[in-house]
Amino acid sequence: MVMDVAPAGGVGAFLAGPGQFLPIIVISVFWAWGVFAVAKRRGMNPWLPALVAMIPFIGLVWVAYFYVDTITNILDRLNKQTANGASSSA
Repeated sequence: MVMDVAPAGGVGAFLAGPGQFLPIIVISVFWAWGVFAVAKRRGMNPWLPALVAMIPFIGLVWVAYFYVDTITNILDRLNKQTANGASSSA
């Protein structure tokens, strides 16, 4: 008797249906949209970071790096402003 059942993992699970992969694509679109907006605001070419953010699983690491880098730049600017303000008032 031949059973037409996809294997539990591997390629069979990936090819079992687009419904399993669709949520990842939808989330990637939102990540790419956020990265596009931030890159544009920072004066970068927004297309490359947004396209990298669209790659499933790799995009997650890229988005995390991109936002940590942005937060670090903001904190550096705040420290610089605080240091300049403290030195001018002394």
